[in-house]
Amino acid sequence: MRQPGGTETVVFLPASVFVKQPSTAAAALPRGKVWISAGLTEYPAISTNFPQFVLQAEGVNPVFLLAQVTWGATSAAPLGTRQVDGGEAQGFQVQVDLSTAAARATGPTAAAFSTAIAYELQALGANAPGTQIQFQSMRVWVDSAERVVELEASPPGSGIGTTTMTVKSFGTPVHVSMPPQRLIVDISSLTPGGERENNGGGDSDGA
Repeated sequence: MRQPGGTETVVFLPASVFVKQPSTAAAALPRGKVWISAGLTEYPAISTNFPQFVLQAEGVNPVFLLAQVTWGATSAAPLGTRQVDGGEAQGFQVQVDLSTAAARATGPTAAAFSTAIAYELQALGANAPGTQIQFQSMRVWVDSAERVVELEASPPGSGIGTTTMTVKSFGTPVHVSMPPQRLIVDISSLTPGGERENNGGGDSDGA
């Protein structure tokens, strides 16, 4: 991901995420650590100290945005065509019912995605008495082969603003490996309460 301070690398797993921040931000991490890991379903530890983290993380996950469209899209209005990564694409303004998306969440990512959607609904006030605001709008661009090539969304409550994601190089093999444990710090050890012990023993930052 291109950030104002540099390029950020993110590895998503169904229930966790690994983030390698730009060098300018990594300087604030413990010595020798360049990756931050976080469990996206560890609600008490994450939500208490980093209340927006799960939504901020999933808000830049293309699979999360696609899943919301798949599970909760209620309407799509054409936006015309334009060039996306050198090819012509048809745009659609898609309305997503977040409550429906949460109810239909399935698969290994369902727990983390449902949590992120719950934060979106909370930000919209959908859980407040007398309110029924539960929709968000996305822009989806589809190429001539009916593949999603770009998404534009502003996940409510995330504080990340509008994110534009371009999908390309279809069919290209991708080889992803886990970051070395010695370079990882668990986000829980960065909380005001300090380090916590993992269930398997040892400090949460791998030390």
